[in-house]
Amino acid sequence: MQTEHFRKSENTMHLKRYTDVDAFYQAAGEFLLRHEAENCLIVGICTALRENIKAYGTIPPYFVTVADDVGIIAAAIMTPPHKLVLSYSDIPEALEMIAVDAIAANGSASFNAQSGGTCVNVADTNGQDGFHNISAKWFGVDAYGRLVLIEKDGDGSDLVVAFMPLNGGRVDIAHLGGAWYLETELRANPEEKSEMFVLWVDGDSGEFVFGTQHEPTGSSADPNECWTTFYSDNRYGAYEAYGNGVETGFLREREGWKGMGIVRPAIDPDKGGLDTNGDCGMHNVDTTPGNDLFLFRPSPTDPDVLLGWESGESESFSFRRVTSKANSLVGAWKHYDDFDYSIPELSVFFPGGQFFHIMYDANSDTIDQGVRRERWVFQNQAPQLGFTTEGFAYCVDTIDDTPADPNGYCGDSGTRWDEVKFNPELTEGTHDKGFMRKITQP
Repeated sequence: MQTEHFRKSENTMHLKRYTDVDAFYQAAGEFLLRHEAENCLIVGICTALRENIKAYGTIPPYFVTVADDVGIIAAAIMTPPHKLVLSYSDIPEALEMIAVDAIAANGSASFNAQSGGTCVNVADTNGQDGFHNISAKWFGVDAYGRLVLIEKDGDGSDLVVAFMPLNGGRVDIAHLGGAWYLETELRANPEEKSEMFVLWVDGDSGEFVFGTQHEPTGSSADPNECWTTFYSDNRYGAYEAYGNGVETGFLREREGWKGMGIVRPAIDPDKGGLDTNGDCGMHNVDTTPGNDLFLFRPSPTDPDVLLGWESGESESFSFRRVTSKANSLVGAWKHYDDFDYSIPELSVFFPGGQFFHIMYDANSDTIDQGVRRERWVFQNQAPQLGFTTEGFAYCVDTIDDTPADPNGYCGDSGTRWDEVKFNPELTEGTHDKGFMRKITQP
């Protein structure tokens, strides 16, 4: 039987941290593969992070190597809140160096509201809802610029608390203008997500449209959560026959707090307002007055990310801006009639071929409302624009679904072509009902 023996390095050891997974793997890859069986977990984590740096969360990963004059002798990786993963090494001192550095680098902290020393005037009047007697296993700033604290919950699981940055600068309706989609993982491909939430805000008037594709899951989920029947009086139930998953109304800045990024969604059915997604959007008619406020701040680390928090909720969320791609359909489009009047339709073409369409006419019982999610195809010949569900697992159609055909277009096969004539710059397109115009910028 062969036995592994530990040894001591005959040379000076040097520890190095990395902020980039590619740089880490370039330095440590040969060493890790030399003992591939022992290091398979680290190699697998690196592979996932190279495809999506936030595959394990928004907290920046910790990468480190220890080398002597000969080369790499140990390596480690940590994706908080997950534990540190050490590589194989036959030099215990190298692993000890990593352990000491990991504790220093990963922001563990303790908080106690106790008087004494230079801190005399202390108070704790919020029971268990504060920092007193907390021992955080991770405390630092994540990739969105939020201050994140991770502690053990009562059941032993990790409780993640993210604080939004209240950075300076004015945030008003104009700053919220544009098209956005909810991002649950930093820069994750939205095409691979089973749910889709798209928000459009008119930066001048505050008009907003919110299209949601979401089906509650789990034993405790309310099956009516994302439907008009969620509301106690089903006041929007008449619209359900025309399509679920839509909100439209106006975002109003709270009086006396203008420029602070605090808004309230206002939906009035008598003025074109619509709400057919129950509790799954920004608006909930059953919410207690005062708890229907949203706080928005720009991410200090990414100009295309908007951080948000809803009053009464414990977690923040993030929207990523839909940007246009030059000479491409990629971007957000509004629709207009032959007289250049805006009509209640919004289309978003995502990179990779995903398409999300929202129809939100609350003033007509002849035009459907709802959302449609499928794939788009473009060709430089008539007909130019096609739609298909083939090869796409997350199709939804609440615009064209009927009791006799509950899947709508999602039940079709092949490609459905529309006669749309685009200009050479692909910023406007003409069709039989009017035209469409790109409203987002590169």
